[in-house]
Amino acid sequence: MSGAVYPLFAIPVFYVPIQNYEVIDSIVTNDVIKRNVVKEPEGWKCNVNTSYLNRNDDSWFNEFYNVIETEIKQSFKKFFNADILCEMDKPWINEYEKGYFQEKHQHLNLEGYNYSYCYFHRLPDHKDCAKFVFNSNNYNIEYMTKTPFLTQEVCIPEVKQYDLIVFPSWVQHSVTKHNIDMQRVTISGNFKVSKI
Repeated sequence: MSGAVYPLFAIPVFYVPIQNYEVIDSIVTNDVIKRNVVKEPEGWKCNVNTSYLNRNDDSWFNEFYNVIETEIKQSFKKFFNADILCEMDKPWINEYEKGYFQEKHQHLNLEGYNYSYCYFHRLPDHKDCAKFVFNSNNYNIEYMTKTPFLTQEVCIPEVKQYDLIVFPSWVQHSVTKHNIDMQRVTISGNFKVSKI
């Protein structure tokens, strides 16, 4: 018997090595991280230091935007042959200490941001460093239909320090437990895409 599996409607996920990472290094310093992150925010179901609830210090936002927005626009042009407008939300910093992790979540919100990103600002090259994970959205369908899906439930992209991942905001994602003493720092945010 012959047959095939058709992967319908692939999810557009961009992997972008940032060329001007030195600019980001010069603006997102240890001082900026310490001044902005809050220890394990109340109400979150994870362990992470984050500036998500404290995005008032915009001293570094514009320069950071300038670097990643250029890379994002180039990626949309390359892969979709489309010139786009980007309306960026305020980014936030996530800092992982040993034992920290982030639960499964997505970035859908009422403001209409349709894409999200994660920039790997500090990512120790170690097998026990926390991993960014894309989680299958099939659990929603399984719950409603009581029908299990025989598909891959997670995807762990191979990323390095100074890489950027861009993905639709509705895609579930998480971070595995960080099992080393070296600090892991990411910068995340959302943006609206519209064609010019």
